[in-house]
Amino acid sequence: MGVVGRLDQYASMLATEFDDYSMSENLLLRSNSFNTGTWTPVSATCVFAQNVTGPDNISNSAWTIDDQSTASDGAGFEQTKSITPSTTTNYCLSIFVKQGTATILDFYAFFIGNSTKGSYLRYTFSTNTISVFSADGGGITPTIYGKVSYPNGWIRIYFVVNDANNGLNNNLQYRIYPASRDTGPIGTTLFYGAQLETGSVATDYTPTTTTAISRVLPATTNTNITGLGTYYSSGFDENVGFTTFLSANISAPYDLVYDEFGGTLFGAGQGRYMRQNTDKSVIVYNEIDEITSFAGTTNDISFWLLGEQDSAQVITSGVYYASAGTFTSANITATSAGTATLSFTFIESGLNCIEGSTSYIRLYKNSSQIFQFTRSSGLTTTYSVSYSPGDVFYFQTELFVLSGGGAADGTIQVTIESSLVYSYSLVNIND
Repeated sequence: MGVVGRLDQYASMLATEFDDYSMSENLLLRSNSFNTGTWTPVSATCVFAQNVTGPDNISNSAWTIDDQSTASDGAGFEQTKSITPSTTTNYCLSIFVKQGTATILDFYAFFIGNSTKGSYLRYTFSTNTISVFSADGGGITPTIYGKVSYPNGWIRIYFVVNDANNGLNNNLQYRIYPASRDTGPIGTTLFYGAQLETGSVATDYTPTTTTAISRVLPATTNTNITGLGTYYSSGFDENVGFTTFLSANISAPYDLVYDEFGGTLFGAGQGRYMRQNTDKSVIVYNEIDEITSFAGTTNDISFWLLGEQDSAQVITSGVYYASAGTFTSANITATSAGTATLSFTFIESGLNCIEGSTSYIRLYKNSSQIFQFTRSSGLTTTYSVSYSPGDVFYFQTELFVLSGGGAADGTIQVTIESSLVYSYSLVNIND
């Protein structure tokens, strides 16, 4: 059955009727109180002011944090969490950021206690790009990282680390440098909602105060909940009038379910799960099955959206078809892992004005051609491409259009979800 609406308005369950579990997790304390004793200064003390509207659209919920130190390492703040030593346990660090006066920020993870192993993410505001590195002691270079855009200029950045190069450390430090760790730069960055969790996916932000929130999965032996994606409780009989059975729906048509936090309907392509609230009510979410279905992958497509537009002009006389030569786009470097469907389209100023067999666009991945679309194959097509962080893509195009007395223009466009990725246009002028 399709479910639209908040189910807690119908059902107030006894605690025994549902497993109390959550897909989200935040091991940090006071996740949005950066000026408290839980967070400690690094190198020099930052200046904190909670004076900005956050991504939750609440006035003064977010922070302006100022690094005023030009000394070595600048100024930062951190929180240290006790962990179980392991070489394989993944930890995902995430936080919401927005540009202030600083141009870059550094986001670190340090495994400490035996032999320090560091990793970090650098976010550059002007280019909206992420770079990742091994840091102090030779920690791993993260392979899972990315960013998600939110309204009003907010971006959630994240990266995943483990202690593969040691495995004996028993503490993890979560550290931020608002204006980078470099010597010299100063400035402000806006922050909201720090999160540290186990696993390889940045789940929904879960705020904390004095107590961390650990992920609790549903018990497989509980007859009320039959596993991730499918949930059941006869308790709904008392309020709805019939037994409710909900199945994960990750294929069209998608069921819409209301979110009691933001009041929005989650989008297509996501499964659902239930959450029991402290008042024993139950919410059904249209959310990702983050533990089993998407662990280890991200699908942030924003790195494609360069919007590059090349153009050329030819002046010809008496030549049936003319070209200005082969054009090659700038490199596009993947910052996340996933797949994308690219749409390739020839746009003609007149009927059949683009020559069919010699007009083409090619896609290259790590210097190897992986796709070619020619005009003789049609006006439009799509191609699904997979990518991992660090993969380098570029487009190569050549257009032959009518010249001479029938001078005409032509364009090749590549889009993703209706947003421009690359465009090449040829303007043909008959002399």
